[in-house]
Amino acid sequence: MGIRLLKGRAFGEADAHDSQSVVIVNASFARMAFKGRDPLAQQISFGPPPAPWSQVVGVVADTRDSALAEEPIPETYVPYLQQPSFSMSFVLRTAGSPLALVRPVRATVESVDKNQPLAEAAVLDEVIDDSVAPRRFQMMLLGLFALLALVLAVVGVYGVTNYSCAQRTHEFGIRIALGAERSDVLRIVVRQALKVALTGVGVGIAAALVLTRLLSSLLYGVKPDDPLTFLAVSMILTAVALLAAYLPARRAADIDAAELLRRE
Repeated sequence: MGIRLLKGRAFGEADAHDSQSVVIVNASFARMAFKGRDPLAQQISFGPPPAPWSQVVGVVADTRDSALAEEPIPETYVPYLQQPSFSMSFVLRTAGSPLALVRPVRATVESVDKNQPLAEAAVLDEVIDDSVAPRRFQMMLLGLFALLALVLAVVGVYGVTNYSCAQRTHEFGIRIALGAERSDVLRIVVRQALKVALTGVGVGIAAALVLTRLLSSLLYGVKPDDPLTFLAVSMILTAVALLAAYLPARRAADIDAAELLRRE
């Protein structure tokens, strides 16, 4: 299953029904039951006397085997031969298509006992995809809304900057006529757009720090106030705003001062 072994050993062929009962615990179980003590060689029992005692031989990492949104719980693993169950699942890791092994596996099970049918066969990737499908759909919708908001922001910044440049055309013409470089005009417009963009990003970060708490149940592997995410998004939004302001600023810097003053 790819579960990481943290300490001790995994099960082996020697862990049979007539050997010492052994158990592997996960990290949450080790913290809960042994509270900082070394779990290896400790004895635990799964019921009141005369239930046998099992020796802890390994500690593995926590897994989210119910749902990604649920925190890992204390778990134990036991060899099937030592504690058989009325049902079981085989997990096979394949190099090719997993579905190609369904028929051979069925034949192998029937060769051992024809009264033990293989009830269901599924690809683990498909099982995981089905379990996260609702959340993936929700995140896709949020992503589309975020993209729409970004497009609206670009259009808004471009429109406001373009209107501001149109209102200041006479001013820019005079500045250029008096000796200002075109790069100076470009810098004036971009600086104004940058102030607006940074103000918007600041307000957005403050609002996001509050509202992301509502989305914490949709997040996995990242905190609602992850600083790297906030930094990356802030830089992207600022860069997009500057790009939207660059075209009007470029047109303002290309004003023909002589022609403008003659019209005036």
